Amino acid sequence: MLRSTTLGAFTALVMTIGGAGSVATATSSTGAGAPDQGPTSWGSIKAPDQVLRQGCRDYRFVYRITTPNDEWQAEVFVTDPRGRAIASVLVDAGSNPSQAVTTFRTCRVSTTHGRFKLRMRVSYNVGYEKHVGFVKPAYFRLTRPR
Repeated sequence: MLRSTTLGAFTALVMTIGGAGSVATATSSTGAGAPDQGPTSWGSIKAPDQVLRQGCRDYRFVYRITTPNDEWQAEVFVTDPRGRAIASVLVDAGSNPSQAVTTFRTCRVSTTHGRFKLRMRVSYNVGYEKHVGFVKPAYFRLTRPR
């Protein structure tokens, strides 16, 4: 039986992300749903390959937000190899740095080993106008213990 997962726990391990890979692009839209002119670079996300352990554990990932101002919010979604959402993490400018190493939490009984997908939805405000978009997804593996 599959159990529902818990929301990601935050860690405050601030680390400079030098060479974090290519900056991802996002398509954006205003609050009314009209697309902005062209893609905008809003950040990046990645995670190292890790071992899927027994029980409920925290797994690391790195994010970087590059919006034009400091009024941003990002939601990170973790999808398992079967396409099921297993975790989500919310970071915002009010309580998190624009780049950091943080974690999501999942339990072994609710997922399987394999290739996982990280997606990050970024939104920021300019006055009363809200801009929303996704950065390029990242992939990582959770493998069986040896």
